[in-house]
Order: sequence, then structure tokens, then C-alpha cells
Amino acid sequence: MKKSSLVLLLIILFANLSFSEELTIYTEHSGESNFRNKHGEPDGHSVEIVKEIMKRLNETFRIEIVPWKRAYYELENKPNIVLFSTTRTRERENKFKWVGPLNTLKWVLYKKKGNPIELKSLEDAKKLRSIGCYQGDAREQFLLSKGFKNLNSLFGEDSNQRNLRLLSMGRIDLWISSNVGIAQICKEANADISEFEEALVVKQAYLYIAFSKNSSEALIKKWQNTLNEIKKDGTYLKILSRYSTGKYVKIFDNPILDKQ
Repeated sequence: MKKSSLVLLLIILFANLSFSEELTIYTEHSGESNFRNKHGEPDGHSVEIVKEIMKRLNETFRIEIVPWKRAYYELENKPNIVLFSTTRTRERENKFKWVGPLNTLKWVLYKKKGNPIELKSLEDAKKLRSIGCYQGDAREQFLLSKGFKNLNSLFGEDSNQRNLRLLSMGRIDLWISSNVGIAQICKEANADISEFEEALVVKQAYLYIAFSKNSSEALIKKWQNTLNEIKKDGTYLKILSRYSTGKYVKIFDNPILDKQ
């Protein structure tokens, strides 16, 4: 075999290796975007989109639903980990590699309907007794970064449901969630969504598929290009149309970093 042919063969082999990285893919149980269905399997519009990406790339990696804190720890500390839906923030930007945007939503401080609490700013919320949060979630991290000391941070897959029940009973003053996730959480907590109302819209967040920092640029590029194709050919909107919260999602082709 000629030297030039051998070199070409090695290049092809290494390229194929880079495109066949073994990935561990995690998501959490949270709203219609990603949740465990009645069969115990991952479901939701973001799950469907990630599955469609893998289908088009002939990849068959398993998606696992695990507690967010565990998944995020592995994403930070282990190679070849994928986690969605992950808010892309300034603090996280250089920790991971990103494919998206996958979704967009608003972070909202909710109160029990009829509660006289009035908020004009986040600073007003610092004066309250307690705010329900999901431990390790981007919303908790955001409030901590703003100096909040009154957070009721719960750990576990059902932490949002527990905080919602605490809000309903008046045990906490506010609960931070999203306009996309609240309907599914109320359903799972056997709560009536009409019992709650917005106290303050905190910000808009952009959700991505986050990859471990070691992930190859070739891998990120092929996932991003495939997601872009799914958006352009109508599959993205077709998936979203099957969910009640799909109407809140907008298509973004360019990377968006949440700088707030």
C-alpha cells in the first residue's frame, strides 16, 4: 500500500472514531419538555426532538431520566455526557459545548391566587419569607447569584410538585417555575392551575442540549446541523403541535447566550 493511501485510510478511520463517540444522555422529569410517561419511559417535546436527531444520525443512545443534580455533576466532571434541556447562561458557557436552541421559556415567580403579595422587582422578593426552588436548577442558581437568602430548595425528582403543594398550603410565599412547565407539574401534583398566578416574570431563558467539554467539534457540528434541518423541514413544529405548551416555543437558528 502506498504511503499516501495509508495516510488517507488513517484519516478516514480517525474521522469515523470521532463520529462514533459513546454518549450517556440524561434528562430530567420536568414539564412537557421532558418527563417520564405512564410506561416509565422518557417523553416530551424535547425528548422527541433529541430522538429525531439521533434517528437521522443513525445513533441509538439511550436517554435516561435522573435527578438534575446528579446529571449536572456528571456533565461537569465526566466525558461524553449529554444533558437536556439545559439553560445556556454566561456562567455555564465555557463549561460545556452547546447544541440549540432547543426551546425557550419564561421564568416566573408564582403565588397562590388571591395572595396580596405584590412584586415590582426581584429585590421585593428578597423580603419575603421563602421561595420554593429545585436544588441545582438554573433558576435556583440565578436567585443565589442575585443574593437571595430565603430559598426553600428541595432535592429530588418530585421537588417541584412538593414546592407547589407547599405554595398551595401557604407554607411558602412564592415558587419559581416556567410558563411551559407549570401545567404538567400541576397535573402531576393533582393541583388546579387556576389556583396560582404570576407574581413576577423574572426573565426569558434559552434551553440547549449541553455536551461535556471534551466532546469533539465534529460531534457538536453534526448534532447542530441536524437540529437545524429538523427546524427547517417542519418536523420541529410538528412535534411541538402535539403538546399544549408547544405554542410558547419559538424557532431560533442562531446560538443564544442568556446574559442576564
